[in-house]
Amino acid sequence: MSADDASSKEKISIRPLCEDGYDWIFPDQLPDAVRRQLFWIIKRHTSYTAWARAFAAFDALIDKMESLLPELADKPLGTYGVGLPPRTEPFTVWPGWEYKLTWRGEYRAALTRLRKGDKAALGTAPPKPVLGWQDWPCEALLCFFRGVHPRDGYSRELDPVIPEKAALTRLAWQAYSLTCENIELTTVRNKRVEIRQGYSPESRTLMAVLPQRSDAADFSFRWEGIDMLSRYPVPADLPPVPAPVILPERKTPLTVNSDEMVTVPGIYLSTPHEVIQYLHVEAPAPFLDQGYMQERYQPCTWTLIWRDDRYENGADIPEEEALYFPEG
Repeated sequence: MSADDASSKEKISIRPLCEDGYDWIFPDQLPDAVRRQLFWIIKRHTSYTAWARAFAAFDALIDKMESLLPELADKPLGTYGVGLPPRTEPFTVWPGWEYKLTWRGEYRAALTRLRKGDKAALGTAPPKPVLGWQDWPCEALLCFFRGVHPRDGYSRELDPVIPEKAALTRLAWQAYSLTCENIELTTVRNKRVEIRQGYSPESRTLMAVLPQRSDAADFSFRWEGIDMLSRYPVPADLPPVPAPVILPERKTPLTVNSDEMVTVPGIYLSTPHEVIQYLHVEAPAPFLDQGYMQERYQPCTWTLIWRDDRYENGADIPEEEALYFPEG
């Protein structure tokens, strides 16, 4: 392909607009610079550093709730709405408090598994503590503080009257957003991954979890002007996406087909469409979700391009992780 042809291809493929109004692109059409960033971003959001940061936000929320228990018991202030049946009884302890403490314990245990090098902790398979579903308890608390039903939206009857409600809501939003972005960017759910990707690979996550302003009372969603690649600094001059890994015990690249169990954790590349995806162990390799095409779920072959051996056998956290979130 000539330089002119390559330049023309990039101009065409950078921001194709679908009929639904969203910017979508097939992974093998992404410019090389974006694919390099996507690979690096996946490493970042499967790291212990990213997950420790998310857990710290959730831990801070639970600590804040715990600090308010004496005030709840003394007044009591907490209700699910004032003068609106049927939920008018004040509560003197957070509803389901024992479960919230259990959530924190399981989150911490899953993080500990990851720090010891157990990559199955990044998955969604119970009964072991896993990180891949921790957005649910974070979202449940966020909905509670905002008076929002997960399915039906805001309801006055569900809006709690509680001490320091604004501070609790902000802490819950932080815990949810940091946890959700890790999961949305790296975790396979329901045995499938989307073929089409946003040009900015993290944009969908940001649209789902970020408030319009840090001081917005209603935490309105921001639906436009989002470039997730700029949320955190990404190093310049990233190396190319790696070639397939040849493991010492093999003479050919390691591959796994859709629905076969993954035995080596790491970042894989699909054939066809060159989807870059992290696959954890103790789970089947996913299918490609083709959206509304007739054959929606397409089987594929995944080839290992980066083996995740971080933290194994007590290894230190890689120096690279200091670059992930320089704002602290």
